[in-house]
Amino acid sequence: GIQSGLGSAFADPKSKKKNPMTIGAATEVIATEGCIVTAGGLDTHIHFICPQQIEHALASGITTMIGGGT
Repeated sequence: GIQSGLGSAFADPKSKKKNPMTIGAATEVIATEGCIVTAGGLDTHIHFICPQQIEHALASGITTMIGGGT
């Protein structure tokens, strides 16, 4: 089926909306010429006992960290 509301590439062609994706007034535009831009990564195997890993994770594109007890 057609997935509506995910941006104009996935919009229902029969929809009366011009662009189903709304960009808020507070959205910041960033220059990405010459860059590859992707969504942040997810690391599901971390150890909270080592706080230094946060800087390393962010530097390598990890934006979400989920860990167990240690």
